[in-house]
Amino acid sequence: MAVSAEVISFCCPNSERTNLYVSGINDVALSETDVYGKLEKIFSAFGLLFEVQVFTGNSKQLAPLEMTAETYPTHSYYAFVKFYSPSDARKAKEAVHKKYLIQGKIIKVSYSTRKRQDDYPLSYSRCCLLAQRYLGFKGWSSHVIQIHEDKQHTEPTLVRFLCATKLDFTDFDISTQGIGLAEERFSPAEDFRGRLEAIKKCRRLSYNRAMENAFQQVVLVVLSSGKVCVELSQQKPDQMIFMDEEIKNQLIQVNHVDGEEVGGEDESEIPKDGSLLDAMNEELLYDLMVDS
Repeated sequence: MAVSAEVISFCCPNSERTNLYVSGINDVALSETDVYGKLEKIFSAFGLLFEVQVFTGNSKQLAPLEMTAETYPTHSYYAFVKFYSPSDARKAKEAVHKKYLIQGKIIKVSYSTRKRQDDYPLSYSRCCLLAQRYLGFKGWSSHVIQIHEDKQHTEPTLVRFLCATKLDFTDFDISTQGIGLAEERFSPAEDFRGRLEAIKKCRRLSYNRAMENAFQQVVLVVLSSGKVCVELSQQKPDQMIFMDEEIKNQLIQVNHVDGEEVGGEDESEIPKDGSLLDAMNEELLYDLMVDS
């Protein structure tokens, strides 16, 4: 038996073979949320879903929550169900089409002919879900290489962070690096706590973007036999190599947030025992490393 393979990248799936059109959900006394839940339960049994989108087929308003089943108005719906894997979508289409009921209505499933979207990167959380689905929790690891607040600007209410991370797939002897840049503003009227919150959010966002960048550089090769391999993407060069020299020079190792740096002119308001900063430092570091 011939073994086939499909390539799954850490981008929004845009192939028509991963997007299913679901129809036949007509005249049902269900809310849009109810239909979403039922479709997600049905189709998630066949593979990891990217998204489920449910649309109402008429202009009637949904019933208020206090209405009973007997007085609930009926609605017609259609939906789009998108998988990461074309083979998962094919299996779902063959298994569900005219074989499942929603409130007594036979649902129909076909490939969607919607216009293809651009390949935009997956969010960090989606990257983690995809990697865990095919590689397991121990199939990959990550850590922060460097993180640095960029102060090469003149805006007093702006926080900017640069982050560099490393992603390891040890079973395949593959490692990638990613960079991320994030900015966050805070109100001039806020005290040092406002700046601390901006730093926390900015550090986290720069880390997420760096990890997204690192995931972009690999693809998953899924064989019909069930075996999964990780390969370097030919379309996503390692951006650390081409990173601007000025940015490289700004990335320095940071293990904690300096009280003097964070407090700035408001340092006098920081508790003398350092308890607030110690707690914030621990929280910042935990937030950065919790998903690694």
